Amino acid sequence: MHKDIGTNNFMDKVDQVADQMADTFERIKNDDKVQGIAEQVKGKAKEVVGQLTSDSSTELEGKWQQVKGAVQEKIGEAKDLFKQPPTQ
Repeated sequence: MHKDIGTNNFMDKVDQVADQMADTFERIKNDDKVQGIAEQVKGKAKEVVGQLTSDSSTELEGKWQQVKGAVQEKIGEAKDLFKQPPTQ
């Protein structure tokens, strides 16, 4: 739970901007990579807000979101490998 209304508004804006970034980048070749990066950015923002407000729940949520984003990005990279023609 966020500590105050200001934090909630800030996090809503962070989520909104990151979602807009992800929507814009959806047109790029591999959605998983871009969405994974966007999730990592949102997660880092939440982690920092949690640190600044001494809200360990928000900080932990941000760290977990970064991990999920990193996994999603790696899945996208793996998909790219399968799209490449075999080398001889």
